[in-house]
This record gives sequence, structure tokens and C-alpha cells, in this order.
Amino acid sequence: GPRHFAHAFDRPVVSLFGPTHIGWTETYHPRAVHLQKRVECGPCQLRACPLDHRCMTSLTPAEVLAAAEGLL
Repeated sequence: GPRHFAHAFDRPVVSLFGPTHIGWTETYHPRAVHLQKRVECGPCQLRACPLDHRCMTSLTPAEVLAAAEGLL
């Protein structure tokens, strides 16, 4: 995906993780910021959430913006 391209072209990138475990898809890109909320049900690796997608909905636009600004 986009973060793999960012690594290949040495560009900064912010990645949002929900049910996916960061370690399973790590690119080890030094200019990457990974955002993932710690929730009791995850990372679950499920494509369909039986709950309320709290791993994604708890990430705020302000957190994403702050991460992006930190890379600029």
C-alpha cells in the first residue's frame, strides 16, 4: 500500500492501524509514524468487526494531524 511506496521512495508517512497487528506488516521505515489505539479486543485481525470498530473510531483527526505535522 501507500506506506510501502513511502518507504521505497524515502517519503514520510503516517499509517493508521485498526485490527491489523503492526508487527505483521512492518516496513521498518525510519520516516514512518504508526498510529494504533490499544483496545481490549485488538489487534484482532478480523475484517468485519463484531463490536463497534473502536480500534479505528477512537483515532482522532487531531492525532493524525499531529503525527503528520511531526513528520514535516
